[in-house]
Amino acid sequence: MVGSHWAYAGGEANTCALDPAVSEAGSRISTAYTARDAMKIVDALDDDGMLRYWGTSYGTILGATVAAMFPGRMDKVVLDGVVNPHEWYYGLNSEWAMDADPSLDAIFQTCLNSGDSCPFSGGNQTVDSLREEFFSVMEEAKLRPIVVGSTVIDRTAIAAAVRPQLNDPRTWPLLTVWLNDLFTRNETGIALGYFQLLGVETDGTGEDAGGAGDDSATGIQCADAGFRTDDLEAFQPAIDEITNASRTTGLVLIKVQMKCAQWKIKPRERYEGGFNNIKTKNPILVFTHSLDGSTSHLSAENVTASFDGSVLLKSNGYGHGWRAQPSVCTAKAMQRYFDQGELPDPDTVCDVDVTPFKNVTDVMVSWNQLLPEIGFESE
Repeated sequence: MVGSHWAYAGGEANTCALDPAVSEAGSRISTAYTARDAMKIVDALDDDGMLRYWGTSYGTILGATVAAMFPGRMDKVVLDGVVNPHEWYYGLNSEWAMDADPSLDAIFQTCLNSGDSCPFSGGNQTVDSLREEFFSVMEEAKLRPIVVGSTVIDRTAIAAAVRPQLNDPRTWPLLTVWLNDLFTRNETGIALGYFQLLGVETDGTGEDAGGAGDDSATGIQCADAGFRTDDLEAFQPAIDEITNASRTTGLVLIKVQMKCAQWKIKPRERYEGGFNNIKTKNPILVFTHSLDGSTSHLSAENVTASFDGSVLLKSNGYGHGWRAQPSVCTAKAMQRYFDQGELPDPDTVCDVDVTPFKNVTDVMVSWNQLLPEIGFESE
């Protein structure tokens, strides 16, 4: 399985490099290149020459990079749902996975706490028993994938379906229904739920209705990545590091890193500076939830330590980015930072105002209900 993933990733990397149009475009999409574009936009505005920026997820890599390249031109900068730039450029991004397994536990726990609305209720299930069942299904799917029509769901496919849901507690009710279908071997529910979780249109029977993919994010990440090898044996320590970080999503991250390790397109510029003790003109505000299944709270802590004077604001919630769980406390802290340049006290932890499994399916509905509390009219 590992060998086939490695070969497939290498073939895709070679295909991209051999296409002249793709190779030309790929050389221009590094983060350093985009950081310079961002400052060109600031210059074109002909204002005060300062960047005001809010970046989430990969946007935190762009924000950290532009702050490192142009520290004297930073005004207000928020890094939200943070990727560790040390790992992005020089490591393997294993920190991405460090909150994944605890996030899965949180899904099981909040589901069980919700009572009858949880598909696992009515029995003697515990977080431990549900976790054990999940990894048992993953292991079984390694050798005996679930097949419904033309849909094949192996353990990597299961990981790929679960990982995006760790970002957003609104999807947890749907995810737990699908996991229950997995545990009870409800094949029709497994196929339909799989495509629902991935946001893929189906024909109503669990068959993929088609659609093109998007490799732009991979192209950017691989342009920035510094680790290169064509030798699977040399890559094995990376496999071990990532899978040890998470049994839930490590398999998905490995596939991306395999492609980046064998990437052939050279960027016109790659950031090769460091991220230690950077002094920006104004301090940066960093935000994370207590558990972020995509980028981990540890990455936020590491980035905060990289920029002198920056402050980490935490939310006692789950998900990727501050909008994942609405919080008046968090919103007011962000508002004070942008309006007055006021940073929250270090070690501030905000409570959330909307919790998982409370019949909230639209985060904007939740935010609209809270807007008056921060001085705005709701829509």
